[in-house]
Amino acid sequence: MGPKRASLINGFLSGTISAVLLLGVVAGPVSAAPPPPSSTATMTVSGCDFTVTYTWQGFKGKNLIATFGLYEPIGIGDLSITLTNVGGQLGTGGTLTHTFNLSANAHAARTVVARGALENSRTFTQISGSSSRSTNSIYSTCG
Repeated sequence: MGPKRASLINGFLSGTISAVLLLGVVAGPVSAAPPPPSSTATMTVSGCDFTVTYTWQGFKGKNLIATFGLYEPIGIGDLSITLTNVGGQLGTGGTLTHTFNLSANAHAARTVVARGALENSRTFTQISGSSSRSTNSIYSTCG
């Protein structure tokens, strides 16, 4: 390889490396995609006090309503026992906790689960994917 050809190759490589470095500076670092939207509903119990925590992240919207509470599984779905609604929530993420007190009733034993979801405050429709149900259920004589 002659000196002229070597000089052309070195010039090409130098220009290519400079262009790649400049592109990296202009474009900036590549960021990872955000995690997919998710939510969880959990429940603990002490006597007849049922504490429900609803947590969510990664949803769109502001001034949303978080609806969460206690439900009874009835075979074709879950029947609401008691709920709370907290407006003014951001879809990007949050955690809310509420303790529901049910009266003891020896004649009405039931299984209880926790559920939570986000709703649009204008249309009162549920935000897709925001619903969550607790993995645990509690058999109780409260309520």
